[in-house]
Amino acid sequence: MKTILIVLGNPPNPDGSVSRILQSRLDLAIALYHTGNANKLVLTGGAVYNHYVEAEIMEKYCLEQGVDATDILVESLSRDTYDNALYSSSIVNSQNSDAVIVITSHFHWLRTKIIFQHYFNQFKILTPPFAFADLIGHFHIYIWEIYLAMKLLFRGDERLSRKPISP
Repeated sequence: MKTILIVLGNPPNPDGSVSRILQSRLDLAIALYHTGNANKLVLTGGAVYNHYVEAEIMEKYCLEQGVDATDILVESLSRDTYDNALYSSSIVNSQNSDAVIVITSHFHWLRTKIIFQHYFNQFKILTPPFAFADLIGHFHIYIWEIYLAMKLLFRGDERLSRKPISP
């Protein structure tokens, strides 16, 4: 079975190193890859909050952790979750995969589900293990994500009408 993991980016640290949130996503993907539960990784994310391209930082980290370069697909244009879904769908469609797993964080799960269901018929979302310290340290992110998900559910978003481009 050919399974593709789509790992959603998150801003790296100001020095360009992998942030704690991003590392937790990548570590989950890498564990699934090394246990044979995934064949390819789509690393998605552009330079949004600083000049470092998230997908490139992610690629470097994955290579350091033993992921084969031929199993990494880099999508570096995305500026938000809508772009992650749109651009990743084109990549996945070109790979002839059997299953798609999207990896994000707990706080981002609901909005990811709402957005990705517009581009994928079937997919699963996995999140790294929940740590209570993350909730305390990133409480403002959880509140913001709840607001964005509710806004999306009740008001929609015009970006969801964009169609993927065939590769």
